[in-house]
Amino acid sequence: SNGDRLRAFLDVQSRLERYSLNNNLLIFTQKPEATKLKDFKGWQEAGATIQKGAKSILILEPSPYKDAEGKPRTGCNAKNVFDISDVENVPESEQPAKVDYTDNQLIAALVNGCPVSIQKTDADLGKNVAVYDAKNKVIFYKQVGEFNQLFPDIAKARAHAEMAKGDANYRVGDHEFQAKCAAYI
Repeated sequence: SNGDRLRAFLDVQSRLERYSLNNNLLIFTQKPEATKLKDFKGWQEAGATIQKGAKSILILEPSPYKDAEGKPRTGCNAKNVFDISDVENVPESEQPAKVDYTDNQLIAALVNGCPVSIQKTDADLGKNVAVYDAKNKVIFYKQVGEFNQLFPDIAKARAHAEMAKGDANYRVGDHEFQAKCAAYI
């Protein structure tokens, strides 16, 4: 409904990247600050206990079945999960790991496996310090001292490069919103 809500949803998507878009929407509407989810049995097996009065989050779990003709299909079953914030006695092994990476490590991870080449340039890139050139299938960047400017621009350019794979007529301007969202995550 607005930019702040979109950013809040993208935050959920980035924290819970292994969940489907639909489940992340469900999580966002029920508990947008969620960080780690397990069902009752999962927390119990981990040695933790659900706090009294904790409210579960409803998600959809894929459930394979065969239709009347014997063809394999996938349906969904409702599943109740709890966020780590609603759990007591959480073992250290279940605590989210806090890892600090250097700026260089983050840039290296971002460009690792990039589907196009990345080249330094002195050309005018407008207000950006990195851009995706769809015609030449290359990411151009300018060396700047500010990581906080370089990383988001390279992330957006990389998103464009990924979305452009196999599309000979890819137009950056048509996909700017999607690339910005992917870069934010």
